[in-house]
Amino acid sequence: MSIGVGTDIADVARFERLLEDVGFTERVFTPDELRYINGRAATAAGIFCAKEAFVKALGLGVFSAMHGRVEVGHLESGRPYLILQGELAERYAEYEFDLSIAHTDTVATATVVWRTK
Repeated sequence: MSIGVGTDIADVARFERLLEDVGFTERVFTPDELRYINGRAATAAGIFCAKEAFVKALGLGVFSAMHGRVEVGHLESGRPYLILQGELAERYAEYEFDLSIAHTDTVATATVVWRTK
């Protein structure tokens, strides 16, 4: 069995500005993520960190997680999870991922742990 971990941290104030940039939000977040974010900068920063942590855990380039290939979903309990699509879903079908996201009013962080099944 193999294991990997990735983490990221972001400044929430940066996302207060970035959420006003439609080009950025459409490149980085899926429609479902944008509905969940609902203008909340700390939530946007956390989801962004989750995608960054994912690519860091796997050693991929940052843009491999964008454009809707990696989505952050949430269970009814609020627990976040990763949804891989397309080539990424096929490539990492034998992997299990755990995701944790946390934020304050000023910073957000996320950690992804993966292991092979």
